[in-house]
Amino acid sequence: MRAAPRSNCMKQGADICAAATNGSGYNALTGAVAAGRASIVEWLLASGVEANYRYGAGYTPLLTAAANGHLEIVRLLVAHKADLHATTNDNKGAIALASERNHSHVAEFLRELGA
Repeated sequence: MRAAPRSNCMKQGADICAAATNGSGYNALTGAVAAGRASIVEWLLASGVEANYRYGAGYTPLLTAAANGHLEIVRLLVAHKADLHATTNDNKGAIALASERNHSHVAEFLRELGA
């Protein structure tokens, strides 16, 4: 991975791990995961953002990536020790979320890992 240039906001002391102040709990990683921006996810994880951060209804970045069918991001999160057994507040795991939205490629990958 090519090193990303240090962003201006980080030079000014911005906390890339900080959650939004609107009560959602979203942070830069959760936004990048939801948007399917693998290169940004990779950079944030390499910068130390927590892969198992919980927000919203108990979601983690892995649960969001699985629900949205972002296999490349699922792989990145797994490589950074994402919890394969995490569940939402209503007890749905990554395989269930991927399957509900017909992302069988993601569900199969997670099954192979023992999720």
